[in-house]
Amino acid sequence: ALVAFVGSGNDGLVTIWYDQSGNGRNATQTTIDNQPKIVISGSLVPNGLDFDGSNDDLDMPSTIISNINSASAFLVSKDASGFAFDIALSLSMGSGTLIDLNAHLGTALVNRYGGEGITLGSADGAKHLTSLVVGDSNAESFQDGISKGTTSAVSGYTASGTIGSSNGALFYDGQIEEVIIYDSNQGSNRVALETNIQSAYPTLP
Repeated sequence: ALVAFVGSGNDGLVTIWYDQSGNGRNATQTTIDNQPKIVISGSLVPNGLDFDGSNDDLDMPSTIISNINSASAFLVSKDASGFAFDIALSLSMGSGTLIDLNAHLGTALVNRYGGEGITLGSADGAKHLTSLVVGDSNAESFQDGISKGTTSAVSGYTASGTIGSSNGALFYDGQIEEVIIYDSNQGSNRVALETNIQSAYPTLP
């Protein structure tokens, strides 16, 4: 139905990624040239929304999380492989308050928290589930349900968040299929949440 609505040979652009929590914290992009595609040349994008690596992103409210020392995020994305510098999801961009998920830095995929980074794996061009859970004393990063390490939790109020860039820089080249964000530590529920996500997206590793 979506492809039929867009029309044969046309592109379908996304202006709003709607918040399903009922809180109305939608991710939006009003500039047409900066909107990710869900249909390309009349065909549905197979892995969510396509971000072109040039200027596509969606802006999230600054209230998406209230403090970087208690937050959780889960991301299903498929990067372009090889060498690049781009970021799939940024919950906060500011001095000492950095939270980035699935940053493609050189040939590695990395979660960044505060002033530190945790390497998730190589930029292999495959679809992955990336998670970051912050609470108590540390921030722990996961790829496809496997822990990749921890960094010390820090306190700080948040800056602007974006899907497909880090606050209008390092634009993401790839597809993003799912974004789930909690303004709380979901460490005790992480396994169940990741199991549900992996069931919904059976092509994940």
